[in-house]
Amino acid sequence: MEDTTKWAIFCRPEVFDRCRSREGFAEIVCLARCINALTFLYSAVSGLKGDDPSRIRDRMNFYFFNAAILYEALNLVGRMNAVFKTDAAFQKSMRPLLKNKTAQKIHSLHLKNVRHNAVNHFFADAFSEVITNLPTETCIFLKATGTVNKDVHFEFADRMAVRILVGDPENDDFRNRIDTVLVEIGEFNNQFVTQATEFLVAKLYEWGFERKESQE
Repeated sequence: MEDTTKWAIFCRPEVFDRCRSREGFAEIVCLARCINALTFLYSAVSGLKGDDPSRIRDRMNFYFFNAAILYEALNLVGRMNAVFKTDAAFQKSMRPLLKNKTAQKIHSLHLKNVRHNAVNHFFADAFSEVITNLPTETCIFLKATGTVNKDVHFEFADRMAVRILVGDPENDDFRNRIDTVLVEIGEFNNQFVTQATEFLVAKLYEWGFERKESQE
């Protein structure tokens, strides 16, 4: 039977007055916003199956936006370290994310490029570089079903974004490298959300927040 328990973590007015001026509270709120964004992306595409152009488009863009948000999330954790450098919960749950070898590789080699050039910003120079290095081939620019704009996938543009994310293909292992990067991003996304949530909840309880439940 599905669990219908609804619960909330809240604080009373006097606790809120203390927290709003507490060092680190704004960072906690910012981290919570980041978790919302990462979780939304997963919820938006987790049920999308099939090979319709619009569904392929949505799954590909999940990876692009996920990469961009993770890039910013890692930067946020880096800045938070100055505030929580002596905090046991942060050092246990969040600090290891910065030292994670997979995270460092993804952050330095992949997330920055796609975030800067093809998601949060759109710089034609980055696309020009990968287009120039393409082999001469038939160019399928878009695929669609019917005549509704929402069902159109500009496939070529997303293929170029994949090359910005993964790097220019050097040999026949390009497909394998794409799959490896996407799996790494997905796995690290889950790890980040889990550990960030653990840290956030631990701090809220420490600062005087409470949990309440209701049945509906």
